Amino acid sequence: MATTSLQLPAPIQARPPSARLVYIALRDNAGPLTTDRLVEETGVSVDRIRRLLGELAEAGLVAAEPSPDDGRRKCWTVTEATR
Repeated sequence: MATTSLQLPAPIQARPPSARLVYIALRDNAGPLTTDRLVEETGVSVDRIRRLLGELAEAGLVAAEPSPDDGRRKCWTVTEATR
């Protein structure tokens, strides 16, 4: 994973460390990531990643779009409001 800035938006700072790790992986990537790729990048379990993505999406911090390779899969990215 790329080196990151320690500055995180306040809503992310209030989240558990695993949520911050997922956010940083999404923020610092050149494009959207699938759930499987987030598991690879962060080492967080797939079940935990799915829960975190749901919580972060509900809070408007990340968003999903259909994968261009497989419409059944989602690609995740941070929202413009939290960049």
